[in-house]
Amino acid sequence: MQDLLLLDDTRLEGPKQATLTVRPPRVAYLIHPADIQCALAAIGSACLSWGGVHHFLIPCEANGEPQHPWARGPRVACLSAPVGQ
Repeated sequence: MQDLLLLDDTRLEGPKQATLTVRPPRVAYLIHPADIQCALAAIGSACLSWGGVHHFLIPCEANGEPQHPWARGPRVACLSAPVGQ
């Protein structure tokens, strides 16, 4: 059996505590305001995802950027393809 190592050559002795935070992913769908099918696909995708009730549906013109108040945060180009394609 291989020795258990933690960042160096010092062997671990006895019990150790580890902390892990688990949370759902943060997701936002950029949806063209007139594309109902894309919005429904995004809602369907969110319904299948852990924490999907907290996913954002952000209105965004095709090949544009989200307008205020959605424009804050990382800059992301809007996609016109439906979710899952």
